[in-house]
Amino acid sequence: MPGHWADNLGVIDLVLEGETNKWKVVSSRAEARPIFDKKNDKSLVDAKASLVKTLEQAHNDTREFVNKPIGTICRRYQYLSVVSAGFLGHPDHPCGAESLR
Repeated sequence: MPGHWADNLGVIDLVLEGETNKWKVVSSRAEARPIFDKKNDKSLVDAKASLVKTLEQAHNDTREFVNKPIGTICRRYQYLSVVSAGFLGHPDHPCGAESLR
């Protein structure tokens, strides 16, 4: 596991052996390597400039996408009001048209 806020790097090392139409794991090892010192707010590794440049646009696009709202919910939302009206957009729902925004 990479840890909270990726302060560790998860490394899995596998030794594989090829068999007919499949692979067999001969041995394996896993560890979490610390890459950020939270106490001193300092990175323990250097960034690889070529990788940063390659991933920068995808990273920015991803952050922009995940920061967009995916929907809204009315302030008067209650489970039983949804069940009684059938669904949020129903004219008799207590949130009315507000639920369709």
